[in-house]
Amino acid sequence: TVPMALRVSVFLCVLLLSCTPEQRINSPLLDHIPSDAAVIVKINNLTNFRSELRNNAFLQHLENTSLYKTVSKKMDVLQYAQIEGESLLSFVELGKDNLEFILVASLRDDFFNKEQVPDYSVETLTYDNEEIIKITIGPQELFGIQRDSFSIWSSSKILMENRARSKGPSPLAPDLER
Repeated sequence: TVPMALRVSVFLCVLLLSCTPEQRINSPLLDHIPSDAAVIVKINNLTNFRSELRNNAFLQHLENTSLYKTVSKKMDVLQYAQIEGESLLSFVELGKDNLEFILVASLRDDFFNKEQVPDYSVETLTYDNEEIIKITIGPQELFGIQRDSFSIWSSSKILMENRARSKGPSPLAPDLER
């Protein structure tokens, strides 16, 4: 028979060898989201996401609130966006009762279907030696930076200026590390 100490030793060796270190899975999209984002939403399919928002009972109860109306109006410009694949939509509080959004998606030349967009204009701004694209659609403005293989779009010029200033990835909030 095999002594008990040898059995325990073999068991512990097998147990230790079978353990794998925790793998960190961070989406590269998170590198472009501010660490102080109040909400981050992962979008796998923009068309389905829009449909889910329109049919969401909880959001329908919020339709009459001023915050909902303000955020919804800022996001109207995204109805013309053409995004394929995974993207992240985050909301950042800038001042009291002011939520601005940042959308990070894979880089595309045709982010907007310009033929379907009424009253569309594009302007290039420079901030800290980086180009910020300003798109105006009617009364709404959208600011964007192209970095790495991503397009970063925001309802706030200040948020895009902050992204232009920070050359590397945003520090990831510990809660988002996995």
